[in-house]
Amino acid sequence: MKTRLQGCYTATVTPFKSDGSIDYEAYAGLIEFQISGGITGIVVCGSTGEAATLADDEQTDLIRFTVERVAGRCLVVGGASSNNTRHAVKRAELVSSLGVDLLLSTSPYYNKPSQAGIFEHYKVQSEASAVPVIAYNVPGRTGSNILAETTLRLQDLPNMAGVKEASASVVQVLTILKGRKRPDFYVWLGEDSHTVPMMACGADGIISVVSNEIPQEMSRLVDLALQQDFKGSSALFLKYLDLMEANFWDSNPIPVKYLLSKMGKIQENYRLPLVPASEAVKVRLDAVARQLGLI
Repeated sequence: MKTRLQGCYTATVTPFKSDGSIDYEAYAGLIEFQISGGITGIVVCGSTGEAATLADDEQTDLIRFTVERVAGRCLVVGGASSNNTRHAVKRAELVSSLGVDLLLSTSPYYNKPSQAGIFEHYKVQSEASAVPVIAYNVPGRTGSNILAETTLRLQDLPNMAGVKEASASVVQVLTILKGRKRPDFYVWLGEDSHTVPMMACGADGIISVVSNEIPQEMSRLVDLALQQDFKGSSALFLKYLDLMEANFWDSNPIPVKYLLSKMGKIQENYRLPLVPASEAVKVRLDAVARQLGLI
């Protein structure tokens, strides 16, 4: 039986207006698109949401807006990441007070801490949070990997909900799944293209990029996998595999924001240092989207 926290979460983009401000009207539309698609949860102020370019007050306002707009219709996960542990603690204290269900916290980036340092970072941050914390392992962005043995140590911290695993290492995810002891320590995938194979081995769902574009289809895919219907989930997975890959033909969220703009959901605006994809990449993205009937 599916638990409350298992499922497909969308790491939402942050729509911007042409002047660089947050486009709350477009964002409200995205929230409704996600909820109508049956998504389990919305992750706000993550990597796909360009959180690295949002000021603290912008993140706070965006998370508060999300909670109010969602109004309990799905789970809300608020980003609370920093490579400065003191700052991460302050963000955890604030964001966890806004009505979110969970926090998402990226492993400290740039500093390249030891595994002991990573563990201590999550220890103090999770103790400061009023809601459970998801560790986010994405070495392609942080410059360091949370090793499987460190992730399994996080089970000793009672307020750690689990991990979003985006190491791109199948063996690492499998090692975590094999060594998991706490039934309420969840393993969410951070790679759309790993969804069904890793869920077949016990992963609890996905914090997805592609569900920005296809929330209904990804929700269905994950639900089928949780029901052990791997024939049905695999059919959907293979149908949308090209789109999952296409979203990373340029730095995330450049391709997904471009395609959402083509779908009429948002304007194609980014914050520097991100810039639009090249015309050659856009032509390729258009071809994938047309083949799937998205544009």
